[in-house]
Amino acid sequence: MSKYVIGINHVGIFTPDRDKSLKFYTDVFGFEHVFSVDNQDNSGFYISVMKKGNMVIELLQLVEEDPTVISAAKSTLNHMAFACTNMKELVNELKVKGIEFETSEDAYVPNFGNPPKDIDIIFLRGPSGERIELYEEIELN
Repeated sequence: MSKYVIGINHVGIFTPDRDKSLKFYTDVFGFEHVFSVDNQDNSGFYISVMKKGNMVIELLQLVEEDPTVISAAKSTLNHMAFACTNMKELVNELKVKGIEFETSEDAYVPNFGNPPKDIDIIFLRGPSGERIELYEEIELN
């Protein structure tokens, strides 16, 4: 079965305020708003989809509290990682915009993964509490 899995299609983020989250991702990270649907076919959700490069994020907001939506569906995402360049500049730009980070400094991690790569990472939170990792692979000369 694993041969049929070819990559990530999208990341779904449960949010109590879809419009606020949509504005955050489009204004702060430059995502393009692809489409939104409001309770289509009585799904029980307001949904918005955004895209940047090959990354797709789906925002989901309940129309009204629904006991049939299990709590795990509202809280299963630990983090998503945005590949980026010029980490130091990006962090400074985000701080100017008022974005707060989980740590005061980014973390340099040597020899991570297989094959090993040096990376630079830092975490922040989106408007619904979702963890966002900024991830940069460091080119060594």
